[in-house]
Amino acid sequence: MLTICTIITKSHLVYARTLLQSLQKYNEDVKFYVLLADQVDGYFEPKDYDFSWIFLEDLCDQEIVRQMCFYYSAFELCCALRGHLHQYLYQNTDIDKWVFLDSDIMVCGSLEPIFQELENHSILLTAHCDMPVDNEYVYPHEVNFLRVGTFNAGFLGLSRSSTTWGFIEWFKNRLTKFCFNDLAISEPRSLFVDQLWLNLVPQFFSGVSVFSHPGANLGHWNLYHKKLEIEQYDKVLVDGEPLLFVHFSGWDINNPDEISKYSPMYQGKRSTIWSMLAKTYLESLLRNDYPTSIKYPYAFTHYSTGETITLAARRHYYLELQQGLSLSESPFAFSKNVSSFLSHTESIALLKEEIESVRSELDCLTQANNQLKTTIQTSQSDLHELSQRNTELEKTIQTNHSDLHELSQRNTELEKTLKAIEISKFWRLRNLWFKIKILLRLPTSKQII
Repeated sequence: MLTICTIITKSHLVYARTLLQSLQKYNEDVKFYVLLADQVDGYFEPKDYDFSWIFLEDLCDQEIVRQMCFYYSAFELCCALRGHLHQYLYQNTDIDKWVFLDSDIMVCGSLEPIFQELENHSILLTAHCDMPVDNEYVYPHEVNFLRVGTFNAGFLGLSRSSTTWGFIEWFKNRLTKFCFNDLAISEPRSLFVDQLWLNLVPQFFSGVSVFSHPGANLGHWNLYHKKLEIEQYDKVLVDGEPLLFVHFSGWDINNPDEISKYSPMYQGKRSTIWSMLAKTYLESLLRNDYPTSIKYPYAFTHYSTGETITLAARRHYYLELQQGLSLSESPFAFSKNVSSFLSHTESIALLKEEIESVRSELDCLTQANNQLKTTIQTSQSDLHELSQRNTELEKTIQTNHSDLHELSQRNTELEKTLKAIEISKFWRLRNLWFKIKILLRLPTSKQII
């Protein structure tokens, strides 16, 4: 039996169901665990889904989990609970090997090669790419990997061992406190949820393997150097190997032929095989009632008073926890006065960021202005020099016109003189005498000749 797990909010139920159906199409015996980083709240009936459910109340460290539900956003919480998910599977099941897959994945073949790799390794990762891009796409493609991580966190394979347990404890501890999206308006900065932590795994733990099968985790991060082919019965090959699964990261259901919003490398470009895969995925999502479940609201967006929880409020609460302040009541029960204070805190934080942004823009404008002044001064100097050269050139042209006129007059006078000589009596007599000397064969002087 293959064991696969994922984490979702209830708006992504349609993705989890589509993932499971693609798993079952190519893999006969599948156990599918789904951790709901949310509350059911009557929007769906869990028993209607062929999932092995894990709910928030099933996890250890309930007080910490409740705090995480407040100080993390929905996206951050789904990533931050991955350590808790693996801890649950390790402690509450007898599973030997399991694979985590993001819910926006479609399986396209047997995953046996992955589980075979786990026979000899404790931890299995996949790199975003293993081939350099063309120079014109170094930014943002390769530069982006320096920012968000070498390995893609949408896939992780684990097999039961002491090494794996050490990794799970480490991973859970790090993600409990440091799993923020870098777009946060406050500290901590320079984090991209759980993904950057994977950079350290090969150095910190033994038994780690980077799964290099060309058909694993196909996405915008590696599609540029993959050769896709269609074999019989619509089977897709990647660099000659079967396609295992596609990761639709950054894919838009309303624009299915576009590969991903996260990479400008593919904008305006089309891939027939990708379009075929995207069409299959689109049809599966719609068949599983995408328009309904995608609208299910996230449970942890409001205080118990009904007020919206702002991102600044989440960060403020986190900082108070880090400072060891005693917070006895639930953060979701904060009073209106506290909420107003946090809104004020948010305004101050946003204002500070805006001031820094304006300062940065002002510095850029000042530099641009200085460069423009230098350019203008250089241009004025060049213009003055060109003006002087133009004046000198005009004088030269005038002088040349004058010389040409003088030469023309002298030429006219010379022509008149030659004509006068030709018709003069002396010239005619001289020519006659010259002819007589030739007839009489008298010597002629070289001067006359």
